Amino acid sequence: MSLDQQDLEARIIDTIKSASVRINNIRGDGKYYEIYVISEQFAGKTIIEQHRMVYDSIQDLICDTTYNLSLKTAVPEGQ
Repeated sequence: MSLDQQDLEARIIDTIKSASVRINNIRGDGKYYEIYVISEQFAGKTIIEQHRMVYDSIQDLICDTTYNLSLKTAVPEGQ
């Protein structure tokens, strides 16, 4: 079963309100994704905490099947 890119993006934005999200389906098969999330809510948080916020928002979408997710997070410039 493949993940729907729009579902992933919507879930992240619903949970991390100020997020700017870019998702690349690396192989086009719905199992290998690069996810980039920029959010003001990441300010003052470690990379692990930032990643945990994203993973927590999509956990129920990814828990039943193995997916390869490359995750990068950042605070907007000037923050």
